[in-house]
Amino acid sequence: MTQTGRFVAQLVGAVGVALLLSSYPVWKLGGDRALFGLVAGAIVSTANCAGGFYFLRAAMGRSAALETAAVLGGFVGRLLVAITILFLCRSIEAIDTTAMGVSIVAFYFLSMIIEVRFLFKHVLSLRPRLAMKEATHRVAS
Repeated sequence: MTQTGRFVAQLVGAVGVALLLSSYPVWKLGGDRALFGLVAGAIVSTANCAGGFYFLRAAMGRSAALETAAVLGGFVGRLLVAITILFLCRSIEAIDTTAMGVSIVAFYFLSMIIEVRFLFKHVLSLRPRLAMKEATHRVAS
């Protein structure tokens, strides 16, 4: 399985488990509106993470400055997009905005943990190639 496939499987698995574990308590405490808010927040955050992963994957392999800008700008930009969607959904009566806001933030941080793990694995996979380039450079000079 490729790194992208593993990322998608980890993201879907983590979101699925978190939804299963949190749906009953949220429904018991807040009713149907809170449950709809939880699911809507999970969908927004997961879609947001998938979009960010796409742009991050496109930036990999280019300059270090572009990769850093994609990572840091992506984290902040995606959080702003999620908050904007939350404010746009305030007028929908079927969704509890408090539950949606909490779930957006919770699933945002859950997806960021998975994305940072992916980034570390990508950077660590580059180390042998960089060491090989350095060794080749030493031999040539």
